[in-house]
Amino acid sequence: MHKKNKEFWIFSFINLVDFCFFLKKTLVIAL
Repeated sequence: MHKKNKEFWIFSFINLVDFCFFLKKTLVIAL
């Protein structure tokens, strides 16, 4: 249970970083 929860948080963190990178790239293109 705890291990699965930890994996979920790691996955969420990676998704968040990926989203921020995509957002930054989009802003650079927009500007």
